Amino acid sequence: MMSLIPDTARTDYARYRVFIHAIRVIVGVAVLTVVGLVAIASASASSDAGMAPATVTLHAEASVGQGTICLAQIGDIEASEEFIEQLAEVEIGPSPLAGREREINAGYVRMRIARAGFGRDVVSLTGAGSVVVRHPAPARVATPPGQRATAATPVLSTSDTATLKPAAPPPLVVKRGSNVKITVLSGGLTVTTTGQLLDEAAVGELATARVKTTSRKVCGVLSSPRDLMVSL
Repeated sequence: MMSLIPDTARTDYARYRVFIHAIRVIVGVAVLTVVGLVAIASASASSDAGMAPATVTLHAEASVGQGTICLAQIGDIEASEEFIEQLAEVEIGPSPLAGREREINAGYVRMRIARAGFGRDVVSLTGAGSVVVRHPAPARVATPPGQRATAATPVLSTSDTATLKPAAPPPLVVKRGSNVKITVLSGGLTVTTTGQLLDEAAVGELATARVKTTSRKVCGVLSSPRDLMVSL
Protein backbone atom coordinates (compact mmCIF):
# COMPACT_ATOMS: atom_id res chain seq x y z
CA MET A 1 0.00 0.00 0.00
CA MET A 2 2.87 2.41 0.71
CA SER A 3 4.24 1.99 -2.85
CA LEU A 4 1.05 3.42 -4.43
CA ILE A 5 1.82 6.96 -3.34
CA PRO A 6 5.17 7.27 -5.18
CA ASP A 7 3.69 5.60 -8.30
CA THR A 8 0.76 8.05 -8.31
CA ALA A 9 3.11 11.03 -7.89
CA ARG A 10 5.30 9.87 -10.78
CA THR A 11 2.22 9.43 -12.98
CA ASP A 12 0.92 12.91 -12.15
CA TYR A 13 4.34 14.44 -12.79
CA ALA A 14 4.60 12.68 -16.16
CA ARG A 15 1.17 13.94 -17.15
CA TYR A 16 2.16 17.45 -16.06
CA ARG A 17 5.27 17.36 -18.27
CA VAL A 18 3.23 16.13 -21.24
CA PHE A 19 0.71 18.93 -20.66
CA ILE A 20 3.44 21.62 -20.45
CA HIS A 21 5.09 20.29 -23.60
CA ALA A 22 1.77 20.41 -25.46
CA ILE A 23 1.18 24.00 -24.35
CA ARG A 24 4.65 25.01 -25.56
CA VAL A 25 4.03 23.39 -28.95
CA ILE A 26 0.67 25.15 -29.33
CA VAL A 27 2.16 28.53 -28.36
CA GLY A 28 5.08 28.08 -30.75
CA VAL A 29 2.79 27.21 -33.65
CA ALA A 30 0.61 30.24 -32.89
CA VAL A 31 3.62 32.58 -32.80
CA LEU A 32 4.94 31.24 -36.10
CA THR A 33 1.51 31.67 -37.68
CA VAL A 34 1.21 35.29 -36.55
CA VAL A 35 4.74 36.11 -37.76
CA GLY A 36 3.95 34.58 -41.12
CA LEU A 37 0.74 36.55 -41.51
CA VAL A 38 2.51 39.80 -40.59
CA ALA A 39 5.25 39.10 -43.15
CA ILE A 40 2.68 38.37 -45.86
CA ALA A 41 0.73 41.55 -45.05
CA SER A 42 3.92 43.65 -45.10
CA ALA A 43 4.99 42.20 -48.42
CA SER A 44 1.54 42.82 -49.86
CA ALA A 45 1.52 46.43 -48.63
CA SER A 46 4.99 47.05 -50.05
CA SER A 47 3.92 45.53 -53.35
CA ASP A 48 0.79 47.72 -53.51
CA ALA A 49 2.75 50.85 -52.60
CA GLY A 50 5.29 50.15 -55.33
CA MET A 51 2.80 49.31 -58.05
CA ALA A 52 2.34 52.79 -59.46
CA PRO A 53 4.45 55.42 -57.65
CA ALA A 54 4.32 58.99 -58.90
CA THR A 55 7.01 61.65 -59.06
CA VAL A 56 6.20 65.37 -58.98
CA THR A 57 9.01 67.71 -60.05
CA LEU A 58 8.32 71.26 -58.90
CA HIS A 59 9.13 74.23 -61.14
CA ALA A 60 11.07 77.20 -59.81
CA GLU A 61 8.52 79.55 -61.41
CA ALA A 62 4.96 79.25 -62.70
CA SER A 63 2.40 81.54 -64.31
CA VAL A 64 -1.19 81.07 -63.17
CA GLY A 65 -4.29 83.08 -64.06
CA GLN A 66 -7.21 83.92 -61.86
CA GLY A 67 -8.67 81.11 -59.79
CA THR A 68 -7.10 78.18 -57.97
CA ILE A 69 -3.53 76.91 -58.29
CA CYS A 70 -3.48 73.21 -59.19
CA LEU A 71 -0.55 70.82 -58.89
CA ALA A 72 -0.22 70.38 -62.67
CA GLN A 73 0.39 74.13 -63.03
CA ILE A 74 3.45 74.21 -60.77
CA GLY A 75 5.13 70.87 -61.49
CA ASP A 76 5.67 67.97 -63.88
CA ILE A 77 3.88 64.74 -62.90
CA GLU A 78 5.29 61.35 -63.88
CA ALA A 79 2.86 58.46 -63.26
CA SER A 80 0.25 56.34 -64.96
CA GLU A 81 -2.31 58.23 -67.05
CA GLU A 82 -5.10 57.70 -64.53
CA PHE A 83 -2.88 58.72 -61.60
CA ILE A 84 -1.73 61.86 -63.44
CA GLU A 85 -5.35 62.96 -63.86
CA GLN A 86 -5.96 62.56 -60.12
CA LEU A 87 -2.81 64.41 -59.05
CA ALA A 88 -3.22 67.19 -61.61
CA GLU A 89 -6.43 68.33 -59.92
CA VAL A 90 -4.95 68.60 -56.41
CA GLU A 91 -5.62 72.17 -55.26
CA ILE A 92 -2.64 74.02 -53.80
CA GLY A 93 -4.32 77.34 -53.00
CA PRO A 94 -5.74 80.54 -54.49
CA SER A 95 -3.86 82.35 -57.25
CA PRO A 96 -2.31 85.72 -56.32
CA LEU A 97 -3.94 88.91 -57.49
CA ALA A 98 -3.23 90.15 -61.02
CA GLY A 99 0.25 91.61 -61.33
CA ARG A 100 1.45 90.04 -58.10
CA GLU A 101 3.33 86.90 -57.15
CA ARG A 102 3.46 84.39 -54.29
CA GLU A 103 6.16 81.96 -53.21
CA ILE A 104 4.94 78.50 -52.21
CA ASN A 105 7.45 76.22 -50.48
CA ALA A 106 7.72 72.50 -51.16
CA GLY A 107 6.62 71.62 -47.63
CA TYR A 108 3.27 73.31 -48.18
CA VAL A 109 2.85 71.49 -51.51
CA ARG A 110 3.59 68.19 -49.76
CA MET A 111 0.98 69.01 -47.12
CA ARG A 112 -1.67 69.72 -49.80
CA ILE A 113 -0.84 66.45 -51.60
CA ALA A 114 -1.16 64.50 -48.35
CA ARG A 115 -4.40 66.36 -47.59
CA ALA A 116 -5.76 65.04 -50.90
CA GLY A 117 -5.04 61.47 -49.75
CA PHE A 118 -1.65 60.74 -51.35
CA GLY A 119 1.11 59.83 -48.87
CA ARG A 120 4.88 59.94 -49.20
CA ASP A 121 4.96 56.23 -50.11
CA VAL A 122 2.84 56.97 -53.18
CA VAL A 123 4.03 60.40 -54.36
CA SER A 124 7.67 61.50 -54.42
CA LEU A 125 8.28 65.27 -54.47
CA THR A 126 11.44 66.57 -56.16
CA GLY A 127 12.63 69.65 -58.00
CA ALA A 128 12.72 73.21 -56.66
CA GLY A 129 12.46 73.90 -52.94
CA SER A 130 9.84 76.57 -53.62
CA VAL A 131 7.73 77.82 -56.52
CA VAL A 132 7.24 81.50 -57.36
CA VAL A 133 3.70 81.74 -58.74
CA ARG A 134 2.96 84.86 -60.80
CA HIS A 135 -0.41 86.16 -61.98
CA PRO A 136 0.26 88.21 -65.14
CA ALA A 137 -1.23 91.69 -65.20
CA PRO A 138 -3.80 92.31 -67.98
CA ALA A 139 -2.31 93.78 -71.14
CA ARG A 140 -2.95 97.46 -71.79
CA VAL A 141 -3.88 98.74 -75.25
CA ALA A 142 -1.65 101.72 -76.02
CA THR A 143 -2.39 104.43 -78.60
CA PRO A 144 0.26 104.46 -81.33
CA PRO A 145 2.65 107.44 -81.08
CA GLY A 146 1.44 110.53 -83.01
CA GLN A 147 -2.09 109.23 -83.43
CA ARG A 148 -4.87 111.58 -82.31
CA ALA A 149 -8.53 111.10 -81.81
CA THR A 150 -10.50 111.74 -85.02
CA ALA A 151 -14.16 112.38 -85.70
CA ALA A 152 -14.66 108.63 -86.01
CA THR A 153 -13.26 108.07 -82.55
CA PRO A 154 -16.09 108.10 -80.00
CA VAL A 155 -15.70 110.69 -77.28
CA LEU A 156 -17.34 110.08 -73.92
CA SER A 157 -19.57 112.87 -72.67
CA THR A 158 -20.09 113.81 -69.04
CA SER A 159 -23.32 111.79 -68.90
CA ASP A 160 -21.53 108.74 -70.31
CA THR A 161 -18.69 108.90 -67.80
CA ALA A 162 -21.18 109.18 -64.96
CA THR A 163 -22.55 105.73 -65.84
CA LEU A 164 -19.15 104.05 -65.87
CA LYS A 165 -18.42 101.67 -63.00
CA PRO A 166 -15.81 102.87 -60.52
CA ALA A 167 -12.42 101.21 -60.69
CA ALA A 168 -11.85 98.27 -58.36
CA PRO A 169 -10.04 99.25 -55.16
CA PRO A 170 -6.40 98.19 -54.89
CA PRO A 171 -5.68 95.01 -52.91
CA LEU A 172 -5.32 95.46 -49.17
CA VAL A 173 -1.69 94.68 -48.33
CA VAL A 174 -0.64 93.69 -44.82
CA LYS A 175 2.91 94.56 -43.81
CA ARG A 176 5.54 92.11 -42.66
CA GLY A 177 5.63 91.66 -38.87
CA SER A 178 1.92 92.37 -38.42
CA ASN A 179 0.17 90.37 -35.70
CA VAL A 180 -2.47 87.92 -36.94
CA LYS A 181 -4.81 85.39 -35.42
CA ILE A 182 -3.95 81.96 -36.82
CA THR A 183 -6.83 79.50 -37.17
CA VAL A 184 -5.77 75.93 -37.98
CA LEU A 185 -8.47 73.67 -39.48
CA SER A 186 -7.85 69.91 -39.45
CA GLY A 187 -10.93 67.86 -40.22
CA GLY A 188 -13.44 68.74 -37.53
CA LEU A 189 -10.78 70.17 -35.20
CA THR A 190 -10.12 73.91 -34.96
CA VAL A 191 -7.12 75.40 -33.12
CA THR A 192 -6.57 79.14 -32.69
CA THR A 193 -3.30 80.87 -31.81
CA THR A 194 -1.39 84.06 -32.59
CA GLY A 195 1.59 84.82 -34.80
CA GLN A 196 3.40 87.35 -36.97
CA LEU A 197 3.58 87.60 -40.76
CA LEU A 198 7.02 86.80 -42.16
CA ASP A 199 6.40 88.54 -45.50
CA GLU A 200 4.19 91.27 -46.89
CA ALA A 201 0.96 89.77 -48.26
CA ALA A 202 -2.36 90.89 -49.68
CA VAL A 203 -5.72 89.81 -48.33
CA GLY A 204 -6.94 86.73 -50.20
CA GLU A 205 -3.43 85.46 -50.96
CA LEU A 206 -1.21 82.81 -49.38
CA ALA A 207 0.90 84.11 -46.51
CA THR A 208 3.50 82.69 -44.13
CA ALA A 209 3.50 83.42 -40.41
CA ARG A 210 5.46 82.37 -37.35
CA VAL A 211 3.54 81.05 -34.33
CA LYS A 212 4.50 83.07 -31.25
CA THR A 213 4.31 80.21 -28.75
CA THR A 214 6.26 77.59 -30.75
CA SER A 215 8.18 79.70 -33.36
CA ARG A 216 6.85 77.27 -35.99
CA LYS A 217 6.21 78.53 -39.53
CA VAL A 218 2.76 77.98 -41.02
CA CYS A 219 1.31 78.84 -44.43
CA GLY A 220 -2.31 79.72 -45.09
CA VAL A 221 -4.72 82.15 -46.72
CA LEU A 222 -4.89 85.69 -45.35
CA SER A 223 -8.68 86.05 -45.06
CA SER A 224 -8.48 89.53 -43.49
CA PRO A 225 -5.73 91.88 -42.28
CA ARG A 226 -5.85 90.13 -38.89
CA ASP A 227 -6.76 86.51 -39.75
CA LEU A 228 -4.74 83.68 -41.29
CA MET A 229 -6.58 80.45 -42.16
CA VAL A 230 -4.44 77.29 -42.27
CA SER A 231 -5.88 73.99 -43.56
CA LEU A 232 -4.16 70.70 -42.69
